[in-house]
Amino acid sequence: MTGRICRDLIQILRTIDRPGDFCTSGRIAVHPPALEIEGVGRISLPLPESQARQLIEVAEPAPYGRGAETVLDPDYRRTWQIDAERIRLRGAAWQRDLDAIVRHAAEGLGVEGSVKAQLYKLLVYDQGCFFLPHRDSEKAAGMFATLVVVLPSEYQGGELVVEHQRRRVVLDLRQADPAEVSYAAFYADCRHEVKPVTAGYRLALVFNLLRPKGKRLPRLPEPDQAITRLAKCLSAWDDDPDKLVHPLEHAYTEAELAFTTLKGKDRAVAEALAAAAKRCGCELYLTLFTVEESGWAEYGGRWNEYEIGEVIDSEAVLHTWRSPDDRKLPFGRLPFDPEELCPPEAWERIEEQEPEFMEASGNEGVTFERLYHGAALVVWPQCRREAILRQAPLAFSLAYLEERLRVWCEAGQPTEQKAELISLFLAVIAGWPDVGAYYRYEERPIPRMTALLTRLAEPSVVREFLERLAQSGFETKDVPSLIELLSLGPTEHAVDTLGRLLSGNVVARPQVCGRLLRDCLRTGRIPATALRPAAEVLIAALPGDASGRSPASAPRWLSVLLRQSGPSPEPLTALVADLLPVLDAIAPDLGQAALAHFRANPKTYDLDGVLRPAALRLVDDPDTQRTGSVVALRDRVAESLRRRTAEPPAPPTDWRRSAELSCTCPHCQDLARFLNDPDRSQWELKAVKQIRSHVEEVIRKARCDLDCQTIRRGSPHTLRCVKSDASYRRALKDYEQMRADLKRLTGKT
Repeated sequence: MTGRICRDLIQILRTIDRPGDFCTSGRIAVHPPALEIEGVGRISLPLPESQARQLIEVAEPAPYGRGAETVLDPDYRRTWQIDAERIRLRGAAWQRDLDAIVRHAAEGLGVEGSVKAQLYKLLVYDQGCFFLPHRDSEKAAGMFATLVVVLPSEYQGGELVVEHQRRRVVLDLRQADPAEVSYAAFYADCRHEVKPVTAGYRLALVFNLLRPKGKRLPRLPEPDQAITRLAKCLSAWDDDPDKLVHPLEHAYTEAELAFTTLKGKDRAVAEALAAAAKRCGCELYLTLFTVEESGWAEYGGRWNEYEIGEVIDSEAVLHTWRSPDDRKLPFGRLPFDPEELCPPEAWERIEEQEPEFMEASGNEGVTFERLYHGAALVVWPQCRREAILRQAPLAFSLAYLEERLRVWCEAGQPTEQKAELISLFLAVIAGWPDVGAYYRYEERPIPRMTALLTRLAEPSVVREFLERLAQSGFETKDVPSLIELLSLGPTEHAVDTLGRLLSGNVVARPQVCGRLLRDCLRTGRIPATALRPAAEVLIAALPGDASGRSPASAPRWLSVLLRQSGPSPEPLTALVADLLPVLDAIAPDLGQAALAHFRANPKTYDLDGVLRPAALRLVDDPDTQRTGSVVALRDRVAESLRRRTAEPPAPPTDWRRSAELSCTCPHCQDLARFLNDPDRSQWELKAVKQIRSHVEEVIRKARCDLDCQTIRRGSPHTLRCVKSDASYRRALKDYEQMRADLKRLTGKT
């Protein structure tokens, strides 16, 4: 369903059919002209200082028109001029370049038909030269505009400022490339000025742009009622959608994408929307967009050819962003919906794109892919920014916050704008996804957000972000950023927030929480004496043997995760190794409390799977203090190993083997009798494949000491099982490993 804002906006945009503006500018690579000046000779380009001084010596002060008079007044205009009669411009390549400049200038001014450039003067601006605001007089029949071509030269300042109908553009016509010239063209009755040149020499050719005799002269754009109507329409934006995407008529590459290079009506629409958006506080961007679709194809249709059957995957994204002042913005990809297109029927143009059909091998069928690229203007009111950021990908949202921070800082960090900035940060935080939803796709978003929050320097927003992370989760690589954020506020707030971060995540990511508490102590950002409340919260939230146990503060996604599976041994090992030294350093009773929890939950904190490798890590770490709970853990593990290695495992004395099987079918009963027989070492089962496979699976699950082989003679084949001493070899290997670990723990053989 099309919203009112879309209907009204497109109705106004369709009335804009006049391209061009009161002023246009650009740069173009040229073949240097053969420029000769009477009294000086051939001029080198870029202009050397010695020739600049020669030009000033033969030039005369430039006057200006005051009513019917032509006067000299260095307080109003200070520059040097050389009349066209004393200038020689030669070169066939230069003439082609000049024709191209005139053509671009005419297009920018919205002028169709024949336009001629008549050389008027050469102007030389040295340090201190300027020209205050003025309007050009008609200098020749058919003149309607002025063209300024700035030749290669080194200077500072000298910006050209052009004004028309409360609009003002500032043009810096310097060029870094000596093979380029800059140009600007503007209607003759526009007010314009040249700012003072602060260093170097500015060399400019001035042309009159003329219409052939008898042709109607172009006029300045009339006061644009469309801009007023657009501004009124945008100001009344009170319904869905949050943004509008207006596809442009022409195609543009990434390299040529800019407001100043838009063609025909695209440029007229962009300029009108930009002016209207500025009036009513909307944001306007120029972007590229891509639509991708894929799915299954069907054979048939009107022409008995492949056609689209079912769309399985579809994505429409905006990317490659430009601001109205043609700055490149690193906003990244932002999805959009067909309902956000303005006009809505633009989607039909996308669907007209021919798909590519691909015939798959086997019985997989035929698939299709459809790809469409275009350029668009994207507009949204400032009141919808929060809604857009809550739904946008993190890469887009963080880049957007960076841009808004940049604008705020360049403006001097005004207090009245900070509240708007805070609301944008809170919108991004509100939409911050759970850790598993973004780490697969985006690089280190928490450190990036930390850098932004540090620049914002608003403690309430920092606390809100940390509270969100307590629910959404974080990873080990985020620990330095979390500590930095915790240190931005008062210690009491930091400890309280740290407790929630730990309790909300210790069950799902125990190793991360142990590292966070450890590094908080090591960095000294939070005093050790102040860490006790957070440590107590962490101990109370430690995972245990109870099925599905999770802290009351844990989010729903975590509870679901716990019902599916508990923490694995390796993260728990890292937790124990990081946690015990920290707890001992904060208060010895905390380490003993953690040990008591480990002993009370032996299934979770398995002695060999969790506690033993943790004790070995602590013993091998030269920085770990050998006190308190660390010593107690070491002694407990060592005592267990000492007891179990008192005697080495004995090899089997007969052929009897373990027979704890999970099946009691006749074949498995025969297998059990064979395993219990102390005199038999081999058993054969002649049976169909299904039965043999079943018996082999039972043997595998029970880890029986049997070597199995299928004898493929006769029908059915035979499964041959030969008893081995695999259990003894495993026990011997475990024995040797336990003796080695005991030596590492105690330093004794």
